[in-house]
Amino acid sequence: SGAITTVDLGTPANQPTYVSGTHVVTLPSVTGVQWKINGVNKTAGAQPALTTGQTALVTAHATTGYNVIGDDDWTFNY
Repeated sequence: SGAITTVDLGTPANQPTYVSGTHVVTLPSVTGVQWKINGVNKTAGAQPALTTGQTALVTAHATTGYNVIGDDDWTFNY
């Protein structure tokens, strides 16, 4: 009871990606992680393309029963 599961965000598969050619941020599906972009909850998957001058501050937040370790924020600029 009360066990906490650790999620390692240092693992590349658990990190968001950004494709500069399309300006799309993709959030991986990671159990125990709630993604936010610019403070707004987001679901996993490809996000709408950034527009010129836009910044996406991606943060990973542990859900109940989980703890995240490693880098938990990323900034992508277009």
